[in-house]
Amino acid sequence: TSRGFGLTGVSTCNAYYCNALNCTNNGFVSNATGAMLFFCTATGCSATEAFDVCNAYGCVAFNNTFTGFEPATSTRTLHVRCISYDNSGATSDGFNCSSNQALFLQCVAYNNGRDGFRTQAAQQTYINCIAEGQTAGFGFNNAGDPSSLAYFNCAGFDNNSGDIDLSTGNFALNQGFITGSASFFTNPG
Repeated sequence: TSRGFGLTGVSTCNAYYCNALNCTNNGFVSNATGAMLFFCTATGCSATEAFDVCNAYGCVAFNNTFTGFEPATSTRTLHVRCISYDNSGATSDGFNCSSNQALFLQCVAYNNGRDGFRTQAAQQTYINCIAEGQTAGFGFNNAGDPSSLAYFNCAGFDNNSGDIDLSTGNFALNQGFITGSASFFTNPG
């Protein structure tokens, strides 16, 4: 199918336990800041990101040929306990966020084509997030102000160009970052 679930233009809506499979456009898309997805899955999607939504809880993007999660709005996004793994392609990130005022809480990016978490805006906060086995764990695209980014108790391991990109300047806060000496997962597969 072209698109799995299109919730664009709907001010508030929720989706529970929905699956998008082999979409040639987004698995899920919504530009509504009041929309929330719960426990949804997107796999086998290509051409555009699997989840192009503002808010997601417990959602999983895997085995797509594009980025797993890329929020659809410019402000106020929330992703909690989401997992993005095995998304292939040289520009496929686990999470790619150009939204200001974004919060990522207990999210995991594993073995994606480019970065685990790619930041492209300001005022983003990452809490208890894990990035393992990508090009960069927590990358920065120079599109925003690194002095407004905050990392709390995040972790990285086995990311080719580094677990966290410190080359762009000082972050607002990088508290308790853990650089792993072995995989964080007993059975990553």
